[in-house]
Amino acid sequence: PAMGTPKVRRKTPARDEAVTVDDVGSYLATLPADRARALGQVREVVRRVMPHASESLQYRMPTFEVAGSAKVAVASRKDHVSLYVLDDQAVRRHRSRLGRVEVRDGCIRYRLSDDLDLAGFEAMLHDIVRRRG
Repeated sequence: PAMGTPKVRRKTPARDEAVTVDDVGSYLATLPADRARALGQVREVVRRVMPHASESLQYRMPTFEVAGSAKVAVASRKDHVSLYVLDDQAVRRHRSRLGRVEVRDGCIRYRLSDDLDLAGFEAMLHDIVRRRG
């Protein structure tokens, strides 16, 4: 580049660019059955509450976006499932209804699919949709 011209940096696809929904399926296929079930339950609730959300693999996690803005992401970790709901206020308002989960660092963590109260999670998502319009 010419002197004074900023260098354009490309984002790496593995971290920063969305890939197709087919890759979400591939991601889920690599998981143990209990983790795939837990992630599948969360994905079903998100699809029911946010039917217009698009799903893709971002930052190596199935992520749901509405109007280009990420709302929910979910990932299988070594000892737990991580659920990222990108509305801290909603998480605080509904924390008591989420079941046996740990909430910290902008993340809801739970070990078994039965630990997350899916009705509480669904109520939180409905709250997010109502408040965001």
